[in-house]
Amino acid sequence: PEGDINPAQRELALTVNQSGLRGTLAEAVRGADAFVGVSVGKVLTGGMVASMNKPIIFAMANPTPEITPEEALAAGAAVDGTGRSDYPNQINNLLAFPGIFKGALKCRAKAITEEMKHAAARALAALVPDSELSPAEIIPDVFFPGVADAVAEGESPAFDARIEGPGAVRIHFRNVRNALAFLPRSGRDAGLEVAERLVGTYRYSRESVLESALNNPNLILHTVGCVASAARIERAQGAFRMYEEGFTPGVWRAVERLDAERMRVLSAFGCAPIPYLSACQFRNGADLSGDSLETFRRYGRENGPSGPSSLDSRYLTEDVPVGLGLLRSLGRASGVATPLADALFELAGALLGRDFQPEARTLERLGFESAEALRAFLREN
Repeated sequence: PEGDINPAQRELALTVNQSGLRGTLAEAVRGADAFVGVSVGKVLTGGMVASMNKPIIFAMANPTPEITPEEALAAGAAVDGTGRSDYPNQINNLLAFPGIFKGALKCRAKAITEEMKHAAARALAALVPDSELSPAEIIPDVFFPGVADAVAEGESPAFDARIEGPGAVRIHFRNVRNALAFLPRSGRDAGLEVAERLVGTYRYSRESVLESALNNPNLILHTVGCVASAARIERAQGAFRMYEEGFTPGVWRAVERLDAERMRVLSAFGCAPIPYLSACQFRNGADLSGDSLETFRRYGRENGPSGPSSLDSRYLTEDVPVGLGLLRSLGRASGVATPLADALFELAGALLGRDFQPEARTLERLGFESAEALRAFLREN
């Protein structure tokens, strides 16, 4: 009777029972495709399940489900899930809450929206590859790697921006296109859906997180540009625009040589060896058939930020250990020589009086014993 339900139950009934069905639970489930139980234990019987249409049963009352998996499956259920950890397909809020809130905090969302919940559900479902789907595994375990993290590796942010003061940021340039790679790769479609909703340029993907990481332009431009312009940076004390002034023909030849080393390493790990200028044209050029070097030069003239004002900037303190450190480590592991990356790594350390090796991102620090171990991981994920 309507008087026996509270306002929340009434709202739910109006949403899910639009046909106005009245009667017992047995009458309600007859011929139905699914049962979602969030009530009390032992209210659904095997006979009720048998009257349904090979249903999906989510019996989530805890610790005693509305029907046990053994009873539900024996009565003809196609799939069964419960809220308990000792049965397959545990449907628990632990699956979603850590990842949703971590993502919300990272992007500084002010509300948890229905779209976020839908995207999280799709991302969780995508963690189980099609080849492994079965009635006993339609969703990942709560401890499955990636449940709390849908890892997206981006090669460039959507905006080139600089902090100009408390609460003030200046956007110098908005990329035309942005690509992301996802780990595991099966999370790509759901991940891109979320990313594009946040920033519309994120509509493209790379094949692997390694490909995306090594397509970060900063490991090429910032390292070569800062080392080659070290005296100018220190003397100018901020009155220097590296993207506009720093890449003379000779410096650009060094950029091309380092880029060639990067592409050989990418090839050694089965990744597409995309030249820096092609990636630059993809991100920054409205016309993909245009002159890619001119696209870069125009960016430097019209949109490139000023600076760096000091050698002690992220252009070296981040991009040398994280970018060049990874590149040379992967090169050594795969038998690809990286002489310019090695030289820049040492020169940057000398300029700053700092040993970058203890903080370098390396194959070993990422948890891989060999190049083949990383290749296998990329194939599997």
